[in-house]
Order: sequence, then structure tokens, then C-alpha cells
Amino acid sequence: VGRIDWHTDLAYVPVPNRGALIYGVENPPEGGMTGFIDRQATYAALSDDMKRKIEGLSVIQSWRYAQEGIAKNPSFRTDEGAKMLALDKFPDLAWPLVYAHPVNGRKVLNVPPMWASGIVEMPGEEGRKLLDELIRHSLQPDFIYWHQYKPGDAVLWDNWRQMHAASG
Repeated sequence: VGRIDWHTDLAYVPVPNRGALIYGVENPPEGGMTGFIDRQATYAALSDDMKRKIEGLSVIQSWRYAQEGIAKNPSFRTDEGAKMLALDKFPDLAWPLVYAHPVNGRKVLNVPPMWASGIVEMPGEEGRKLLDELIRHSLQPDFIYWHQYKPGDAVLWDNWRQMHAASG
């Protein structure tokens, strides 16, 4: 479907998947990379003041919010893709802005730009400003790894920990 912004898979459903796997079969002439961000590393790099400020807050993960970006992707505009764009398909969900990884217990910063539309406890501009600050923090180049596939590569990631994007 071309370029896809930074996200976690299925953040807009009550039980997101735990991980995903991509297997490289054929390389496109250009692009075709998957980017990864370790959300435990982004949390660990926050200042102690910011960690205190965001503890206990909830981020709104919104299918409706994501549709603005998805709808602009010309590669996604197929008949099947258009059906998936139904705005009432999934209601907004609130998830912890910071949560403990269910396996290793380390804290994860949960601000996937594709879905994160607001902060429950800070409605309006104040919450959006904080969310944008956390997203900018997460998207710093030092946190990003882009994988350029070769045929036969198999890449598996932890959806509870990683955020990812497609380069197109």
C-alpha cells in the first residue's frame, strides 16, 4: 500500500496483535524498507520530569484520526481499501500513554503518530501539544532503524514494544 506512517499494528482494537513477521521475497527497484523504533528506548530517554508528568495518562488511539493520512495515500485507493476507510468501523480506544511491557516489565512510551489523536485527561490543545512533543521525541533519528530487505530476509518484531513504518 505504499508509504505508511509510524504506527503499531491494530492499536484501534481491544486486543492488538503481539507481533508481526515480514519475509522478503523480491526487492522493489527503490524503497521497500521498514523502519523500527524501540518504544522502551524512547521512554527511557525521557527526562524524569516528563516521566512524572505523563504517568497515569491515557492516549486516544483513533481509527478515524488515522483515516486522514491513509486516505491521502494513492496506493491504498482500491475498492477493497475504500471499504476499509469506513469511519465508523472502529470506535476510539483509550490506552495507557505509558505501560509496562507484559513480558519484561519495562516501560513503553505509547504514542504511535498514525493513531494517537489526543490525551483523555488533557482534552484539546493542551493534550495535543503534549502528544506532539512526545511524538517528536520518539521520531528522533537516533531511535530509528530502517531495514533494507534482501530476498530471504525474515524480520519479526514485538508489536508491544516496537513502532514501525513503511518507506513506500
